[in-house]
Amino acid sequence: MNQGNGQTGRTSRFITGVLVLCLVATPSAFGSSSGKCSIANGEQIKIASWGINELNHRARAEAGAFDEFVSMVRVIDADVFAFQKVSPEADEIVELAAALNNDSRCYRVMTSAMTNRGKYALLYDAREVEMLYPVQAAAHCDPAEPVTVIESAPLMQHAVGVKTTQTASQLAFFRATADAAGKDGRFDFAVVNVNVGEGPFALEEFAQDVASLPDNYPWLSDELDFVVVGHLGDRVSPGQLRGSHFRGMKPLINPLLMISLGLSDISFDEAVRRMSGGGGRPQPGQSMSSMHYDNLLVRRWDRPGRCDSALYCGGLEEFISARVYRHDKVFNSPVENYDETVSDHDPVAARFCKFADSDLLTEVKPQVSNN
Repeated sequence: MNQGNGQTGRTSRFITGVLVLCLVATPSAFGSSSGKCSIANGEQIKIASWGINELNHRARAEAGAFDEFVSMVRVIDADVFAFQKVSPEADEIVELAAALNNDSRCYRVMTSAMTNRGKYALLYDAREVEMLYPVQAAAHCDPAEPVTVIESAPLMQHAVGVKTTQTASQLAFFRATADAAGKDGRFDFAVVNVNVGEGPFALEEFAQDVASLPDNYPWLSDELDFVVVGHLGDRVSPGQLRGSHFRGMKPLINPLLMISLGLSDISFDEAVRRMSGGGGRPQPGQSMSSMHYDNLLVRRWDRPGRCDSALYCGGLEEFISARVYRHDKVFNSPVENYDETVSDHDPVAARFCKFADSDLLTEVKPQVSNN
């Protein structure tokens, strides 16, 4: 009898594990099915994030770091890239855009004002998305022309009472470009690009900044689609990110996804513990490569009658899938000292349906910064 109960328990546990991993790995478990928005038909938007250690082309060209940097971005092939830890001149991003612009891509660059943790930069394809904030840029684009660069754009406003010496972030608002058929439901979304500081209250204060977006930017009060991207702090668990810090949001990059992608050496039980709010510090003998530094947070929504309090459910209705790009998995022979010359962060990305937006189109209004 005891043996039977043990076997039943192990079987139940195995089935539960498989089901949860399926929820992580199957796009439709999070949001829209990829069958409803085809990559081939240009019906998807891909957003990526990467902290790049102020990679300077001129200083590191001999090491091949810049070529590896371009190659990784080309592999990811996103419509919007959010970069953190960009050099003061941001020449690596401008040269990146110049190297990538061709008949299929037409990237523009927007760099932020300087912060105590470097600059931010957004690289976006003007053929796929329109930038509506902080500037409105025309959809016209000629890859033969010099790269269009918007420099020193204002940083995102802080919440009342938050110290400006803590984490600064970058805010932008995009809308998917229209197609020839004039489809409804064009995906418009706010991107918050961040590299959270190391102070004890840095993440908490950044969470207050995110929560205060509708107050600081009233035209965002009815917008439901926010994508927070970047470095959210060392050893921060997904459970913490989806808990008291960012209510109503969920991390797309999590230990269960890492396991399903074959990029983590932690156990299933440990992955669930971290999803539930346990700490993110590696266990003895566990490699740092299994720890993911960057993330993408999106709005969490509950499906009526199915996800009242479930741990793994919901998500931005446009969301399809997420991925982590490990350099040692992407390249057969990565450059020497890749962590030092290119980045010690693994880029992350997520796909979204281009024409599945259910909220009203946001009317962007100019806003004067109080920073």
